[in-house]
Amino acid sequence: RFALGLGLEGAVTTSATVGAMAPGPSSGSAAIGVSPRFTLTSPSAPVAFTVLATAFTGYFSQGGTSLITPLGEFPAGAQTLTVGAMGGIALEKRFLERFAVRIQAQVARVSFNRSWTAFPTQDPSTGVVSENRNAASYVSASFVPSPSIELRLYL
Repeated sequence: RFALGLGLEGAVTTSATVGAMAPGPSSGSAAIGVSPRFTLTSPSAPVAFTVLATAFTGYFSQGGTSLITPLGEFPAGAQTLTVGAMGGIALEKRFLERFAVRIQAQVARVSFNRSWTAFPTQDPSTGVVSENRNAASYVSASFVPSPSIELRLYL
């Protein structure tokens, strides 16, 4: 049996300090994943065994902090773009028609990440402010099982 899942995720965080002249740093993220799942056992089996994979991409941005000088305000921030895939297995036991317990384990995960940062620095002796920009790319891979347990309610 085959099933296709679609996952969406988003978050926004803002902080503020009482008495501060400007708002604190804020951050936001968005992600999407497509997940094909293949159940290898028959529908009448007491426990379903599933092989799953997920292709995902996500974006993270942080900003809102700045260095304020007599010459003006210099914003700082960071962004990261991630693209990757993961694979795993799951065991699911239905207790009622619409209630089940699922134990799953992510077995392998690989992702490509690209990050950019911009931040101001001020020379203490001259007071000159300059903007620094950095970019980095890296690949991460994990082959350590990451188990989880879920209580599932089917509508």
